[in-house]
Amino acid sequence: MARTTNKVFLSGRIARPELKHTNSGMAIFTCSLAIDDSYKKRDDTDWTQKTIWMYVKAFDKKAERFQELQKGIEVLIEGKLKQDEDYTDKDGKKRNGSHYIDPEKITPIENLKRHNGSNDKALEDAIQVCRQTGLSNQELSIAIALDNRGNPMQDEEGDWIVINSSTGEVYEKVPF
Repeated sequence: MARTTNKVFLSGRIARPELKHTNSGMAIFTCSLAIDDSYKKRDDTDWTQKTIWMYVKAFDKKAERFQELQKGIEVLIEGKLKQDEDYTDKDGKKRNGSHYIDPEKITPIENLKRHNGSNDKALEDAIQVCRQTGLSNQELSIAIALDNRGNPMQDEEGDWIVINSSTGEVYEKVPF
């Protein structure tokens, strides 16, 4: 059987963030993620803009880590695609559970520092880590997460975000 990977990286804006607690005290954080998408229709020269909505749900201690997120902030989410249990509706029909993103990490984009090209040593260090993980030169060109200007992205601790573009796996991070 082929090995598959369940890893999701999304960026978008937080909508309807909410932290609730069950009767037993378990924390549940939920929000929607608005993701901008654009495409050209077959015989059209203009781009069409569309918003895709994803549901995000975290439990227990993870949920409490995300309680400070506010509506409208832009975030980068790293997590897994999950599905609620299947259920039977009030009419007796079997229904599939809803899909959602189970976040491992949610980082506000404002906390991501962007490399301005002045520190080539840091970029070389990031590339060296990629080579140590066995990525080919072809994969290296797209393994370091880039912002919309083509600059390598860093998380709030100043570490490079290094991703295997084939599997979505995040590799060891490189200090800036």
